[in-house]
Amino acid sequence: MFTGGFAEVYFSVEGHGDFGPKNKGEWDPVTKELHVWGDGNQVLQWTTEKNAAEFSIEALTKDGAEQGGGYVLCSGLTSLRAIAETYEEVRGRKVGIIKKGSVEALEKVAAKARNDASRSKWWEYIGYFYSLQIIHNGKKIEQMDFNKFPNVERTTLKGFLEENPDV
Repeated sequence: MFTGGFAEVYFSVEGHGDFGPKNKGEWDPVTKELHVWGDGNQVLQWTTEKNAAEFSIEALTKDGAEQGGGYVLCSGLTSLRAIAETYEEVRGRKVGIIKKGSVEALEKVAAKARNDASRSKWWEYIGYFYSLQIIHNGKKIEQMDFNKFPNVERTTLKGFLEENPDV
């Protein structure tokens, strides 16, 4: 099951991990800024942990589950700029967008960071590669298997932010 990144990790929700700039990620949980490579119009495939669990339960209990298979699902497909706009709408606070550089520059930074780090220090570069994944492999709504999971009510980004006031 391919669900994209977990929203709780992406936004560094307490107890769920930290994908902030210190880990080469995009959302700064302290300053409420997005660190963007490229133009910021890349689509982030994200899923709440709750929706991922619901998708999993549906996949395991639906008719034909014993046949196996793969699914591409998510709570939302949202560009980085749309994340900033939605955050501003919900919180009434401006989100700074820090332009880090071109996609080509990110590819070079990512390769260098991976070459310079040991395998046990993957946090030194994994965020860069996640950003590249977003840029190069953003899914489209027509590629999703939503129709196979009609019982799952997907969380909206606005709903996620309302449910997580500390974000």
